[in-house]
Amino acid sequence: MLRDGEHPVPDGLLETDYWLVNGDVVVPMLYDGPGGFVGAGILRPAERARFTDDLARAWAAAEPWAEWWARHPEFHRREGSALQCHQTSASPAGTASPS
Repeated sequence: MLRDGEHPVPDGLLETDYWLVNGDVVVPMLYDGPGGFVGAGILRPAERARFTDDLARAWAAAEPWAEWWARHPEFHRREGSALQCHQTSASPAGTASPS
């Protein structure tokens, strides 16, 4: 987790969302003015280095998710939440029952 205002974010990180697929293909996400997703692009291999360097610096500065999550119970869903998910296992009758 690398959260601005909580972690020291390295200077000069790219301010764009992107995926790096198989460490080889850079896919920048494209958004409109209000922030709605409009599509994605694929960059040429020659442009890959700045994104892989950016990703390496971000990972080096990031906190492992499990540690961050344990420190932030305020983001955990409360019991009884309408969106709370439960693991289930199939019963012999084919209905799901809480495990």
